[in-house]
Amino acid sequence: MAYPTFVTNHSLTLQLGWFEKHLSTICSDPKDCQEKLKSALFMVGTMGSNDYFLALSRNKTLEEIKNTMVPVVVQTITEVAKKLIGHGAVRVVVPGLHQLGCSPGILTAFETNTSVHDAQGCLKDFNDMFVYHNDHQLLKD
Repeated sequence: MAYPTFVTNHSLTLQLGWFEKHLSTICSDPKDCQEKLKSALFMVGTMGSNDYFLALSRNKTLEEIKNTMVPVVVQTITEVAKKLIGHGAVRVVVPGLHQLGCSPGILTAFETNTSVHDAQGCLKDFNDMFVYHNDHQLLKD
C-alpha cells in the first residue's frame, strides 16, 4: 500500500541535498568538511507529524499509518542522520515527536463519540501512535 503524498516537496532528503550542496561551497575536500562539522550541533527532527496528519486528513487510520508510514519516515530520519555523521557530524540530536493527542487542533479535528481519553483528557490512540513512532526511531547502529 502506498502512503499519501507528503505535505511539502521540501522533504528531509531534499533538505539533506541542500545541505550537501552547501558543503560543497564551504569545504575543499571531505577531510576539510569533517574538520568544520566536528564542532557543529545538528538537529534532525521532529519529523513525520505533518506526513501523519496529512494521511489522517485523507481518512487513513492510525493502524495504517503505523504499518505503512512510520517505518518509511523512521528509515528516512535514520538515513539522513547517518549521512550527516558520514560527512563528519559528531553531535547529532534526533528528537522524537511530541505526543500531540492533547493539542487543541488534534482534539478538535479528530475527536469522535468513540474517542478514548487518557487521564489527562488527551486522545489516547494519537499519543500511542507518537510513542510508537518514537520507539521505532531509536538508532540501532
